[in-house]
Amino acid sequence: MNKFRGLLTVLFLSFSIFAFSQTKDEAGNALNDGIKFAKNGDISAAIQSYNSCVDFCNSIGAEGDELKSKAQGQLISLHYKEGISFYKGKKFADAISKFEISAKIAKETGDNKAVKKANNMIPKIYYSKGMTLLKNKDFINALASFNKSIKLSPAYTKAYYGNVLVYKYQDDADNIILATNKIMEIGKEDDKYVNKAKSVTHKYFLATGTEALKKMNYSDAIKYLNLSMDYGTANADTYYYLALANNGLKKWDDAVSFANKAIEIKEGGKSDIYFVLGKALEGKVDNAAACNAFKKVTDGPNVDAAKYQIEHILKCN
Repeated sequence: MNKFRGLLTVLFLSFSIFAFSQTKDEAGNALNDGIKFAKNGDISAAIQSYNSCVDFCNSIGAEGDELKSKAQGQLISLHYKEGISFYKGKKFADAISKFEISAKIAKETGDNKAVKKANNMIPKIYYSKGMTLLKNKDFINALASFNKSIKLSPAYTKAYYGNVLVYKYQDDADNIILATNKIMEIGKEDDKYVNKAKSVTHKYFLATGTEALKKMNYSDAIKYLNLSMDYGTANADTYYYLALANNGLKKWDDAVSFANKAIEIKEGGKSDIYFVLGKALEGKVDNAAACNAFKKVTDGPNVDAAKYQIEHILKCN
């Protein structure tokens, strides 16, 4: 009986050694297959082979660690490569999944550099997805995508810029201000997307103020035109519009001040501005100065009106 048991033990050990050797060979073959597939550009098949190698190595324990490490290194790289391919093809969900897998394997192997590299791509994908949704006027989901990007990378100014664009198209003035102020807070002055956000906001409030002026909503016009100057340099037109709006509210001193600023920086014809200045000075009952301003209206649609003021209203010398 003891001899029989001994024979069984020998047979079992022999089988175990054979099985161990076979599994290790299979792991090596799977690794080699992965290398061949990757070389031929069949990324999907390469990943499958490397995963098989890892599975074989897990079954044989420490003896398979070296092969497993090589396979995992290739998996990190290939999943990242596939992620880039999906990203370029705008398959955003697939791209995110691939970068997450790459980061997961890298974390398991202690490759912190590869973890960071893969994770850094995910906020970029959410930004690109948001921009695609924005172009399709899906503002709610675009905003959600930009905010996911911000959550993963709180200093990513491109995502904040995306939010500014969403709020602009939604005509949401309050949130445009909040989003633009936030990007200005977290970004540097020379940051491309900080400056793009400021430009968008400047133009938005300039256009909104001009529209309010056309509707003779003078208080709103002044409010929005002033806001535009918080996010960009005012030009002669901005000061001209402010002079018009203040004339509409009979705030003569402010109108004179803005008209003079417009005249100071305006290049080319200034007749329209001089007419607005003349009306403001007339409102102040500074007739001599008003006459002088109206006399400088030499072209444009206000020539006849200025002449009438000079000859019949103010009776200028």
